[in-house]
Amino acid sequence: MYNRDMKKRTNMYFDESDRTLLALIKQHYNLASDAAAVRLAIKRVAEEIERNVPGQKGAHRQDGTTR
Repeated sequence: MYNRDMKKRTNMYFDESDRTLLALIKQHYNLASDAAAVRLAIKRVAEEIERNVPGQKGAHRQDGTTR
């Protein structure tokens, strides 16, 4: 049984451009694993979202849309 403090394995599939970006993040922040790079990216994006005004959804894609 899982509780909130336990880690749960998740499989993710990356294309070549994703792997290139992961390598960039790993090199820039001197990270040892892809998992560490993904966790850092998730935390950074969440922090950016939390800095926005509550209740307002912003565009998060390069083309300016949310979906």
